[in-house]
Amino acid sequence: MPQQEAEQFVLNQMDKDPLKWQGIHMIQAKIAFKKEQHLMRDFVSEVMHMHDDAGFQFCNPRPSVIQHFSFCQFLNSETTKIVGKLAETRKFSNLET
Repeated sequence: MPQQEAEQFVLNQMDKDPLKWQGIHMIQAKIAFKKEQHLMRDFVSEVMHMHDDAGFQFCNPRPSVIQHFSFCQFLNSETTKIVGKLAETRKFSNLET
């Protein structure tokens, strides 16, 4: 298959995804399914980077930091919210009397 034709397959598939949710693997798989042409992952990645490098910067493939909270921390935060609400209602109730 000519390189220009393969590149056009990738670009057409990228145009069908305006939100840029499809990654390299998904575009590669859709081309293989619809066009029955298997393209190398490196080729698809190269074309995508060449024509839309901002899409890769938009999606950070590294996982964000996962914060673990203990049950006690959860209870303390909920207790603080409840106490804050009670204090607000008491302030307003004192003003009304």
